Amino acid sequence: MLMNKIRWGSGNGDKASSKSDFSGKVREKSVCEPATTSEVRKRPDFRRVLLVLGMTLTGLFSSMCFASWLTASDALTTLSPDQVDQTAAVDDPLEDVNRSVFRFNQDVDQYIIKPVAEGYKAILPQPMRESIHSFLSNLGAPVVFFNDVLQLDGDRAMDTLARFLINTTLGLGGIFDPAAEVFEINHHVEDFGGTLGTYGVGGDPYIILPILGPSNPRDMVGMIVDILADPVDYIAHARTHHADDLTYARFGVEATEKRVEADEVLRRIDKALDPYVLMRSIYTQNREFNIRKGVIDLESPTPNTEELP
Repeated sequence: MLMNKIRWGSGNGDKASSKSDFSGKVREKSVCEPATTSEVRKRPDFRRVLLVLGMTLTGLFSSMCFASWLTASDALTTLSPDQVDQTAAVDDPLEDVNRSVFRFNQDVDQYIIKPVAEGYKAILPQPMRESIHSFLSNLGAPVVFFNDVLQLDGDRAMDTLARFLINTTLGLGGIFDPAAEVFEINHHVEDFGGTLGTYGVGGDPYIILPILGPSNPRDMVGMIVDILADPVDYIAHARTHHADDLTYARFGVEATEKRVEADEVLRRIDKALDPYVLMRSIYTQNREFNIRKGVIDLESPTPNTEELP
């Protein structure tokens, strides 16, 4: 093993280093000579540490944003605004704060999210968007299956498993949806927040999160569990060095897809006399409707169970 030594030069006070070669002679090393690999490894690369930490936090935020946005968007599109009772009581003790965050989210949507969604819709033809939607839905099937099993819903769990196997093979990885088109096995959505709801965990109080949108403590916990339960991210990290890029791309495209899907409802919310109240009513009642699989106690109006996928 080569031994490195540091000594002070004489006369001019310059710092120099010496290194032993195989003959036992000591040779001078210039202060301008590049450091050896062993010397470089001894120096902590704080920039790299900060970069990794930043990417980790960014990945976590992106994942949480993605999961929360999917939960919110799915809870906006089952029941139409005409089927929602805006006078129903909602536990909203933070209404003043929530309204401020709601206005902020509207600005973000108006100037960033909505233009991206409109560009996505304008550039990609409908068949291509449908294939992308089918592919991304297939990637989410393991989490849906996980929650179907936890809810002890054997029929829906078998449907999810069958859809995943059929679309992964015959559907070329999920690009096509022969499970629905040929075998008439329709897609459904489940998440851990909904699983908690089926076991009686309430969805109060109502919260508006910056950028992430409508939520509640139950769904925030569910969001984190769904992220940790998703095997796709683990498989990607085990097989490629570009897993983070693929994860961000997946989240971005699917969130954009959901924004396109919810566009009509969001337009009606923006035109309402009180957009905040309409958004709150649509979210809370749709969420309850989905958790109860179409059975919900609303005096007026009564949701149509045929709207449930």
